[in-house]
Formats: sequence, C-alpha cells, structure tokens
Amino acid sequence: MSTAGPAAASPAPARPAGTRPGTREADPLTPTATRGTRLSGALERFTVGLLVVTVVGFGAWTLAYQLALVVGLPATPTLLLAVVVAATVSWFVLPAAVGSTGERPSRANALQALVALALGVVCAVLGGAGNQRGWMMVLLVLAGVAWVALAARRRLRLSSRPEGDAVPAARARSLPGPDRSARGALWLTAWVWALVCAVVAMRYARPDGDDAYFVNLSQWVADRGTFPLKDTMLGDQVFPALSSHSPPIHSFEGLLGALGHVTGLSAGVVTYLVATPLLTMVCVLAMAWLVSLSRIRFAPLALSAAILFMLASGEASASQGNFFALRMWQGKAALASLFLPLLVAVAVAYVARGGRRRQLVLALAVVCTVGASNTAVFLVPVMVAGLALGAWLHAGTRRALGVAVTLAYPLLCGVAVKLVAPPSSGATDPESAAAWVLPPLQGVIGQHGFFVVSIVAVAAGWAGLRSSAARAVLVSVVLATSIAMLPPVTHVLVDAASLRAVVWRVWWVVPVPLLVAGLVGTFAELAHRRLPRVLVPLTALAAAVAVVLIPFYGGRWIWSPVNLAYPVSPTAWKVPPHAEGEAKAALRVSRDGDTVLAPWDSSRVLAALSVDVHPVSARAIYLGAYAGTPSAHVEQRIELQRFADGRNSTAATIRPLVDVLGVDTACVSAKRAKAVKVLQEVGFHVATKEGRLVCLRR
Repeated sequence: MSTAGPAAASPAPARPAGTRPGTREADPLTPTATRGTRLSGALERFTVGLLVVTVVGFGAWTLAYQLALVVGLPATPTLLLAVVVAATVSWFVLPAAVGSTGERPSRANALQALVALALGVVCAVLGGAGNQRGWMMVLLVLAGVAWVALAARRRLRLSSRPEGDAVPAARARSLPGPDRSARGALWLTAWVWALVCAVVAMRYARPDGDDAYFVNLSQWVADRGTFPLKDTMLGDQVFPALSSHSPPIHSFEGLLGALGHVTGLSAGVVTYLVATPLLTMVCVLAMAWLVSLSRIRFAPLALSAAILFMLASGEASASQGNFFALRMWQGKAALASLFLPLLVAVAVAYVARGGRRRQLVLALAVVCTVGASNTAVFLVPVMVAGLALGAWLHAGTRRALGVAVTLAYPLLCGVAVKLVAPPSSGATDPESAAAWVLPPLQGVIGQHGFFVVSIVAVAAGWAGLRSSAARAVLVSVVLATSIAMLPPVTHVLVDAASLRAVVWRVWWVVPVPLLVAGLVGTFAELAHRRLPRVLVPLTALAAAVAVVLIPFYGGRWIWSPVNLAYPVSPTAWKVPPHAEGEAKAALRVSRDGDTVLAPWDSSRVLAALSVDVHPVSARAIYLGAYAGTPSAHVEQRIELQRFADGRNSTAATIRPLVDVLGVDTACVSAKRAKAVKVLQEVGFHVATKEGRLVCLRR
C-alpha cells in the first residue's frame, strides 16, 4: 500500500504526490476531514487526556501521601494538596501529552515476522509440550539479544538522530490511511469494551483473602482520617505492621480511604462498588492507547482480541486476566493491569518524541507504580532497564538517560523500606508461608492453549507493532524480563531479597495483552505483504479468533465458577457468599472495642467493615508476623480460629482462650450444635442468627 506524501502547501484539496487515483486522502487539514473525523479526534484527545490526568493525579497523590506519612498530615489536607499539585501539573503537561507521537509508522519486514512466528512456536513447544521453561527463557533472551544487536548496529550507522520530533510536523499530518481511518473506530471500540468490562466487574466476584489487610487499612483512613503505621486488624495500632507492607509506602488503599472520609462513604463501598468498575474501564482505555501508539494494523480488531484474551484467561490462577476486572479493587491488581501498561504507554510516547513534559509524565508514571503496590520496588527496575535500552536503540543516549533517571525513585523507596521496616519477628513472613506459592511462570501464563498463545505473542507480537519506538521498547522490556526470570537471577531474588512468594510477579512487566494485539497485527502484516488485499482483513480476523479460542483448550472465562468466581448484585461487596451479611450481624451485636470470634470468611469481612471491633484472626497466615510479640497471643488466636472454622473442642479448652483474648462475641455455624453448647457453657448466650451463623454474647 502506498503511503500519502507531505500535506500540500496550498489549502486546495489537491491530491498529494505518491497516492494512487481514487485513494481517500487522510489529512484532516483537507476538506475530506468530515465531522466524524473531527469527533473521533476529539474522542481520542479526551481519552488520552483522561489517561494522562490519571497518571498525574495518582502520582501527585502518592507523593503527597508519602509526605503525610513522614510529617503526620491527616487525610483531608493530604487529598487537597494532591488535587492542587495534580491540577497544576496537568495544566502544564496536557498540551504535549495528548498530541500525536508524530512518528511515521515503520513497516514490518515479512521475513522478520515469519522468523518471529517460528520462534514463538519453538518457545511454546519447549515450554509447553517439552515442559522446559528454563530453555524457553534462554531462547527468548538469545532472540532479544540478537534483535538488540541488529538494531544497535543500524542505529550506530546513522550519522545522527534528532532529539526532537521523529518526523517534521508536515509529514506527521499525513500518516498512512489505515491508521487515520481506523482511529475513530479504535476509540469507539475501546469505550464499548470499557463499558462491557465494567459490567463484568460489577456483576461477578472473585474474592481474595488479602482484603483483610487492604480494605481494613482503607477503612481506618475513612473512619479516622489518618494514615496508620502499625497494625489495625487485631488492634488500634497496638501491634507492629506486617513486615511485607511496612512502611506502607503504597498509597492506593490510602486514596480509597481518603475518598471515603471526605464523602462519608465506607471504604468497602468506595473499594468494591465505585473503584472497581471505574478502574476496569481505565484499564481498557490504557490498552487502547498502547494499541494506538504501536500503530497496529486493524487496531479495533487487535484491541478486541487482547481484551477477549484477558477475559478468557481463567485457566491460570495468577494470570493478568485474573488481576483484571474481577480484582481491580486491589492495588497489586491495579499495578499489573493499569499502571504498568500506562508506564509502557507514556514511555513509548517519550521515546518517540522526547520533551521535558513527556519526561515528567514518565516520572509520575513510575511513582504511580510504587503507589499501587510495594511490589513495584523490584518490578519497576526491571521495566526501566528495558525502557532505557529501547530508548537508546531508538533515539540515542540522551533519551535513554531521560528514562534511566526515573529509576532513582523506586530505588530510594527500596532503601527506605529496608531502613524503616521493623525487624523480623523470627517467624516466617506470612506471604512467604502461603501454601499457594506458585512457580515463576506456570501460575501466570498457565498451561495448554493459554500458555501457547501467551508465549507465541511474547516471541512474535512485536512484529505487528509498526511504530519503531514501540517495537524497540517492547523487545527491550521482554529481554530485560527474560534475563530477570533466568534461574540464577531468580535465585538471588528468592534467597537474598526474600521474594519467594512474589517473584512470579516479575512476569507482569511484560505487557502480554498488547503483544497479543500485536500478534493479530503480525498476521495482518504478513498478509498485507504476501496476499491479495481482499484477504488481509480475513487473515486479521482469523488471527483474532484464534488468539481468543485457542486458550479455551483447557481454559475458561474468568467469571467461570471453576475459576472461583460467582455472579453477584452490582451493589454487593466482592466477598465470599453470605459473608457480608454475617459480618454485619456480628457487628450489630458487638460494641466498640470488642473482640469477635467468627469463621474466617466472616472475620475478614468484619475487618473491612469496622476498625472499632477486631476479629480474633482476620487471616490466619498473617498471624505468623506477630509471633515475636507476646501480647498478641498468637497461639491462642490460632487455636480459637480453628475452633470457629470447624474444629471441635471442650469448654475447659475454650474458656482460658476467650478469657486471655477478651472475646466478647462468638459466631459459629448454626449447624454446629456442639460448638454452640460449648460457648454457652463458657458463659455466652445466643444474640442473633444470620444466614449460616449463630452469634453469641457474654
């Protein structure tokens, strides 16, 4: 397909040189720019502006929150400070941020795409059928090194590369027809998928036990208007905080709590009913921005394939799809599904055009990742290393340094955590003791068809990215991640950095959904080069259908009951069935300051409902963190929790346990007549019944 030449100097609608007769001119400066074109451009600018404001706003909040932790600033003034800073910075950066990359899309070489596809098949066979995931990572490293070497050789042959715009403004206004004609359809498709995924997030729940900590922290902020530095699950900042979250540099839960504090809503309402669908929508729009920046052919189709791929990833318990719509209320899910992809997007924009304003947005995007989860402290250095390499390959040393300087922030946060975190209690860290510790790869990219599509996309999806900046960034990020996932590096992270339970999250650095979209572009690019024009859309459609259907070999939708998900009312909290009502019943019969014994599902919801009463155990694996604190009475809490969860016991055993912990309310299954009788013998009397539970007071 021939591309349009520079825009004509005259305002007359003359056909630019280099276009075939009858070809529709894509330049919006000519009379062919219809009202639909203007509307699609406005929709694009609005969406990109919204995403940039999201980065600036949450980045400003994170810095204000961390300042508040140091100086003791309450929640409301901190929120006001963040709003003022975010508004000022947004006014400064938006004019540059919402502009087009101005980069002429690069043409993928057909042989290059074929080699990439072959590499993807080999990786899939080695990692899937051969179960040799180590060799698969070695192969990805070697392929990345070869690509980087070739790209570096080409770059060094150039006499010089300007540090400003990639192409003159006149040429930027005449991008090839397919990009401009698909632009409006891409953003309209993105908003449709955003709404669909928001409905999925509202109508289905996949509960997670970590809410006992995260939503409890938000509820403290919503109720008290301050940011806690110690435990708020078992007491009012009496015991040390969890070592895995101390100091609490992650600002995500603090923001949800601060919004609850100023609006009068509970943290659970803000978390489950407001933030979840809104964040899910922004995730889809961020993916659309990445697709747009990457100049993928048939962009609406490629975006749809990427979204459906995530929705079909229920086979892998820790897949990026499972950290998408159904868990968007958690900071670590926002990190994986939103802020890491946004970091890639703003990095591509900066690498393509440079500029101080885009660099400022890039720096704030790095801040956002740490604000979402302290996991970013070890993930972001891997990503920034890849981004800096991609910037050097595409634009030279100066822009690479512009990316590399953003690494200072996560490194400073890591040093602060190391210096400020409380000493170990001598017990195993609760997250490291989790029984569900996953292998680095299997839990994220799964097995069967989902594994095949993921690996082929990682190996070959970059060939469908026609933006040379996006291609350089993505290949470099995959290379950096592959090196980080090799066994020697993984062993260092596990042994020296105590990251055994979370080392698998390094895979989040790779934007697999974007590469799935790129895989559709790869097939479209091959068809564009080798097949008649009429077959190109059919080839792209077939590729999109394949990347959606192949994961169903051994896979399922993320809302499948087999994936531990179930339908709920849009106004229901995303917690285990019946747990919300049972926790509210226990709260109704309790008074401020009480200690409540209840089954685990109800206890973890109780911790999210109120910080004025405290469960005996909000989550069992957290108790190991308090083993070195005698006043926490960890052994007694464990024994009592086992009784509440179903273990039979006697009154003689239970009485000293409830006395030492001062249990005021005890709830057990209504079917456990013997347990009810034991509690009555200890001095409790029935106060209420709700669902499966009977609650007693003494």
